[in-house]
Amino acid sequence: MNVFITGGTGFVGRNLTTGLVERGHKVTILTRTGKKRTHPHPAVSFIEGDPNHKGAWQKRLQGHDAVINLAGASIFCRWN
Repeated sequence: MNVFITGGTGFVGRNLTTGLVERGHKVTILTRTGKKRTHPHPAVSFIEGDPNHKGAWQKRLQGHDAVINLAGASIFCRWN
């Protein structure tokens, strides 16, 4: 299965990605940062884009079997 993940570089996303590739799935991670990202597993690829704005990254959604949205504010901070 081909899985597209927004927010895949966060705490949950990294662990989810590891679990998916260990089960034989391919993962594409949408990242907002312009820095070059790599993953030790060849089944993981990165594309740059902002999930809050339309862009060329949306064309990459085609060919994926599932989309997981983990983008958002971190929950690892002081709550008030």
